[in-house]
Amino acid sequence: MSSSDPFGFTIGLLLPVAVLMVAAVLVPRFVSARFATDLRYVVLNLVISAIVLIFIATVIFAIFYLAQGPEVMNLVSANPLLAFRRFAVLGAGSAIIWGPILLIYLFGLAQKSVA
Repeated sequence: MSSSDPFGFTIGLLLPVAVLMVAAVLVPRFVSARFATDLRYVVLNLVISAIVLIFIATVIFAIFYLAQGPEVMNLVSANPLLAFRRFAVLGAGSAIIWGPILLIYLFGLAQKSVA
């Protein structure tokens, strides 16, 4: 991304971050609607939400990497398992973005279940 491309920064960084932040709010809400407010279910919500958010982030990374050109597509097609592992590691690393939001939401939910 060059400095002369103002949309590259927006699409390449801000859009995925915004999508992950919104997903970090919506996914645990969706999951908590299916469970009771018991503390065990809050922990289960944390695990399920984290798995779903890692999957969403993995897909986002895969899309943005594959959109870079045919060279990346050739590398992915040469060793898809290694590419999936790389995207999954990047997706798990994105927990620095969605992790605090998920924890704040679930701490509030846990506080409601204890009270």
